[in-house]
Amino acid sequence: MSSPHEKKSELSSIPSITDTTNQVCIEFNGRCFLGNKQHVLLEQLEEQGIEIPYSCRAGICRVCQIKIIVGEVKTLTQDAMDKDGNILSCCCIPKGNLTLSD
Repeated sequence: MSSPHEKKSELSSIPSITDTTNQVCIEFNGRCFLGNKQHVLLEQLEEQGIEIPYSCRAGICRVCQIKIIVGEVKTLTQDAMDKDGNILSCCCIPKGNLTLSD
């Protein structure tokens, strides 16, 4: 049986609900909202009621393409970002604060 000290240290390793280390500000066409560094942009935009055209959700159809104005993303596929800053919202996760446009 573990001591109360051990249980406390186990619990302290669980991330707090108020942990803000994964939060980012996302601005899309002038609309700002609080997002995260864990989910793809398409899902986060949809959660905010922002409709982005899409078809496959896998980076094949390129229908969900949007443009990065400011910021960086983690790409989940090799073709998720082009040299002009266009990204596939279904295959990109924010690395930090972002400004985007359609």
